[in-house]
Amino acid sequence: MSSVAFTNSGENSGKNLCKLFAAVAAISAITVAIASYNFVRVTTQRAVGPAATVYLSTMATGNVTRILCFGDSLTAGTNPNGRGGNYPYAKKLTELLGPSAEVRATGFPGWTTKEMRDGINFPASGWGTPHDGLGLQLKKSPYDVVVILAGTNDLGRGSEPEEIGDNLGFLYDLCKERGVSKVFALAIPDSRFLAGNDRVRQKRDKVGEWIRRYESESSGFLSFVPLSFSWDQKIYDRDGLHLNVAGYDKLGEDVAAAVKKYVPKAMM
Repeated sequence: MSSVAFTNSGENSGKNLCKLFAAVAAISAITVAIASYNFVRVTTQRAVGPAATVYLSTMATGNVTRILCFGDSLTAGTNPNGRGGNYPYAKKLTELLGPSAEVRATGFPGWTTKEMRDGINFPASGWGTPHDGLGLQLKKSPYDVVVILAGTNDLGRGSEPEEIGDNLGFLYDLCKERGVSKVFALAIPDSRFLAGNDRVRQKRDKVGEWIRRYESESSGFLSFVPLSFSWDQKIYDRDGLHLNVAGYDKLGEDVAAAVKKYVPKAMM
C-alpha cells in the first residue's frame, strides 16, 4: 500500500511541477510580449508620425518666390489631440502670400538642432528620417527663402543656449552657402513647460539673443522673427507644447508678415 501511495504522490508532484513550469513560461512569454510592444511603441512614435509631414503649396504659378519651411514638429504642424492631425503653418502662409510664392514645409518631429545639423545630408528613409536633410534638400532644389524653427526639443533635453546657437548658426551658414537669399529665424515658441520653468525660459531667451547677434552681423541675410503670441491654452493643443489649428494659423500669419516686410517685392 505504501508503495502505491508513494507512486501516486510522485505522479501528482510531477504533474504539479509541470504545471508550475508551464505557468512560469506563460508569464515570461506575456512579459516579453508586453516589453516588446512597449519598445516598438516608444521607438516608433517619432518615426511613424512624421511620415506625412511634408507640405507643398499648389497655388503658385509662373515666376515665384520659393520658400522652404524647415524645423521640428512645430513646422510639421503636429496636432496630436486635435481634429486637424498634421496642420503645418505653411498652409496659412501660402494663403496669405498667394500665387506669388511656392511654399514647402518639411518637419522632423522630435529632432534637436544637433540632429538637424548631423543629418544635413541624410536621405529620407521613412523611418528615423522622414525627409531629406536640409543640405540635401537645398542641393536638390533651389530656394529663395528658408524659414527655420528649431530648438524646442533641445530645451526639453537640457541643452545649453550656446550649443543650440552654434547648431542654428551652422544651419544658417549652410543656407547661405547653398545660395539662399534670405533666412527667417523664428523664436522658440512658448509652451506650458516654459511657462512653468524660469530656468528653461531664460535659456530660451538667451537663444533668442544669440540669433539677434547673428542677425546684426549678417548684413540683412537673416532676420529674427519674434512671435506675436505667448502661452495661451486657447491656441495650444492639450499637450501644452504643440499648437492647435488656430495657433498654427497665427504662426503662419507671423511668418507671412516677416516675408512681406523683408523680402524684396521683386522676388515676390
